[in-house]
Amino acid sequence: VNMEQSSAYQAFLAGEGDVAALAPPFNYRAEDEGWICVADLNSLDVPQRESVIATASAYEGKHDLLVAFLKALFEANEILRADPEMEMELLAEWYAVNGSETDDETIRKEVETRPFLTAEEACSEELGASTRMNAEFFAEIGTLEVDKLSVYDTNIVTDVLAEAIGYGE
Repeated sequence: VNMEQSSAYQAFLAGEGDVAALAPPFNYRAEDEGWICVADLNSLDVPQRESVIATASAYEGKHDLLVAFLKALFEANEILRADPEMEMELLAEWYAVNGSETDDETIRKEVETRPFLTAEEACSEELGASTRMNAEFFAEIGTLEVDKLSVYDTNIVTDVLAEAIGYGE
């Protein structure tokens, strides 16, 4: 059954179900409850990456702003990677602001297992590979039409990232 993370976690707490796919902070809470992690994205060799998305009009008309945003994003990532204590503080604050209670141990686990991507790391990866892998999974399970997969290939561009951090050079 496809359900939102917190609902899946609550269902398992109530004794419903045998297996669930959970993301932070729920996966760490589940392990603390004694549930057994049988696989995670790292062990399955699935990169854990988020996408930065722009509308067509922003891409076409606000190129300089997008470049500046990506430069700032990777600068922030570098700062947080260099200071895990600050990252843990900010992550705890983010969870609190977004209505999710968590504890220091859960925050520590997330910081350790889901590091922010540095510019150097981004330049060594194929842009869009993780998004494409997720799309293929959704097509395989029937939640995405297979003929829509080409959209992922045509809508992933490299010029903004190239200008921001030297991607592809």
